[in-house]
This record gives sequence, structure tokens and C-alpha cells, in this order.
Amino acid sequence: RDAAERNYNIRVVSVPGGGVSKAVYFPIVPTEIGMVKLTVTAQAAQAGDGVEEPLRVEPEGYRVDRNVPVVIDLNNATDFEKVVQMLWPSDVVEGSQKARFELIGKPFYTSS
Repeated sequence: RDAAERNYNIRVVSVPGGGVSKAVYFPIVPTEIGMVKLTVTAQAAQAGDGVEEPLRVEPEGYRVDRNVPVVIDLNNATDFEKVVQMLWPSDVVEGSQKARFELIGKPFYTSS
């Protein structure tokens, strides 16, 4: 990162010691979706400390679920193939798409 970007989230705080603590506000503006590493460091004249924690960044917006039921009929064949078109909303956040495939065996019985 360039120097201006690094200095954006620097705060100078005076803590008197003796068990006293201070809260400092840092705005976090994620630039990518997924797991990112959040690093916080503190430095004093004679000591320093730091911590790194994973931060899950999820896209803003709303969840859209779709169900595409498919009947698999193997009465006259041993193989089955079906292409399912993935239809994403027009305002989808790039990189946030997820798909799940679930197969549930429920045999249908015909009465003769």
C-alpha cells in the first residue's frame, strides 16, 4: 500500500496506564469478498503488541434462493444427464455467487 493509504487508519492515543483503557474507532472498508486478514498493532516508546484475526467479508444485499426440481427416471435408461441453467439476479455482487446441489432419493410408485 502507498503511504497515504497506510496513514489513513493511524490514531495517536494517550493512555495513562494503571489499568486504564481507551476505545478508538477505526472504520473498516473491505475491498474484497471472502476471508481477509485484519491486523491491529500498537506501539509505545518501549513496547509494542499486535494481533491478526480473520474477518469474513460478506456482500451487501439480500439472499436469493432458487429451487430447480428434476425428476430422474431410469426406467428406460441407465444414465441420466441434465444441464441446469444458473440464473443470477442482474444486481449480483461479483464473487458472491454460491450454488448447492442436493440429491434426495424419493422413489415414485405407479399403481397399475
